Amino acid sequence: MAVELKSAIKAAKFKTDWVTVLAILILISIIACELGLVIGLPIYLKNSVRWEKEVAYQELLNQLDVLRGGMRGCKNGKKGDEGEVALVQSCLNHFAFYLRHEDKDLSREDIRKIRNVLDRFETVYIEITKNKTFNSSKQLDLTGYLADLQEKCRKAESSTF
Repeated sequence: MAVELKSAIKAAKFKTDWVTVLAILILISIIACELGLVIGLPIYLKNSVRWEKEVAYQELLNQLDVLRGGMRGCKNGKKGDEGEVALVQSCLNHFAFYLRHEDKDLSREDIRKIRNVLDRFETVYIEITKNKTFNSSKQLDLTGYLADLQEKCRKAESSTF
């Protein structure tokens, strides 16, 4: 019976040591994970903000390319509208040149401002494709004006004689 008691005590001591070591390892791993979060989370957030800027920049380039492609194929057939289309194309080409060369120096605020301008160009593009351009010529009805002018001239001639 004494032998069984000694072996039971040794077995219990082994289990206690194993459980203690496991608890200490779990505690150390929890502390290491917390330190990893404290150190890694700010780095991750900084990188996600950077990626946010890159995504906004790529969306800006995509919108610009879609507008440029649409304006290249834009022919509405109205006389005088070619100049308006050429002007929009020229502006979009200048934007593309600027964005391709100044991409590293753009801030998120710059990207937002350029995006707003491109949204306005998109509105112009939609209007051009609907044949509603800003270059509308109106025919003047000069018959009434000419009749009044002729009447005034006749009165002026008759009063001088």
